[in-house]
Amino acid sequence: MRCPTYCDLTVNRERRLAREGPFFRKVFRSVLARRVQDGACGTGCHVRLFVRRGPEAVGADLSPSMVEQACGDARAEGTRRSSPQRSSRTP
Repeated sequence: MRCPTYCDLTVNRERRLAREGPFFRKVFRSVLARRVQDGACGTGCHVRLFVRRGPEAVGADLSPSMVEQACGDARAEGTRRSSPQRSSRTP
């Protein structure tokens, strides 16, 4: 769990999401997005933001500890239309 802890300590998520939220809302509306994928989702904060904005969202990350944190945060928040997943490395 070292990476999520470091990430939590170095990023002010609330401020970042407040700044980025209007941009994503505009983009999603312009393309009538119903599903969104976040590659390299980390701890899933954007995936949960996307779900709150309306579309279904899936996150993928190579780090199992990040995905574990993302899943835990989604459960704690009660997010139902998101699914953080671990992607596999390709040789």
